[in-house]
This record gives sequence, C-alpha cells and structure tokens, in this order.
Amino acid sequence: MFVNISPDHSSLGESLCSLRFASRVNACEIGIPRRQANMRSFDSRLSLG
Repeated sequence: MFVNISPDHSSLGESLCSLRFASRVNACEIGIPRRQANMRSFDSRLSLG
C-alpha cells in the first residue's frame, strides 16, 4: 500500500489519518489462498478424457 502524505501543516490531520489507516491495513492478516474446486466436476472430466 502506498500512502500519500503532505508536508504542509494544514494537512496534518489528513496525513495522520492516512498513516493510521495504513497502519491498520498493515496489521491485517489474511489466510493462505486456497483453490476451491469442485472435485466431482474434476473427476468427471478425468474419466471422459
């Protein structure tokens, strides 16, 4: 994730909000991706092959 922040003092609140959001996103953990396949469909294609 890229976060754009401004060095301008008037944008301090928005920059802090963006950094806090990025920190929360960085702390998220997702599981290992798993392929969900219909095994019956797969088996039938193998038997037809």
